[in-house]
Amino acid sequence: MTACIRRIGPEDAAAFRALRLAALAAHPEAFGSSLEEEAGIDLAALRARLAAPPPDVLFGAFLGETLVGMAGLAVAARVKQRHKGTVWGVYVDPAQRGAGIAQALITAVIDSAQAAG
Repeated sequence: MTACIRRIGPEDAAAFRALRLAALAAHPEAFGSSLEEEAGIDLAALRARLAAPPPDVLFGAFLGETLVGMAGLAVAARVKQRHKGTVWGVYVDPAQRGAGIAQALITAVIDSAQAAG
């Protein structure tokens, strides 16, 4: 089965939270947030965060209804910095690695950044 890459929206908050917490637990050294910080964010706040307008975006890789990977783009808000973006939160479930999911996610992030100018 090929992963479907699409934007993660507010309706995906529970799935995103589960994958994010798994990523932070397995690889705390790879992320700027801690497991404790992220576990303390309630679903309502997470839904609001996931509703942020472009150019900020979070993409997910879905196998059926299951979220198995993610990658985000955060664009600087300041006028003189808007040409800069940060890729964040890249993670693929270990059982799904080696299938090109991370590459597809990064491609989606790059395409989104280019479309946003």
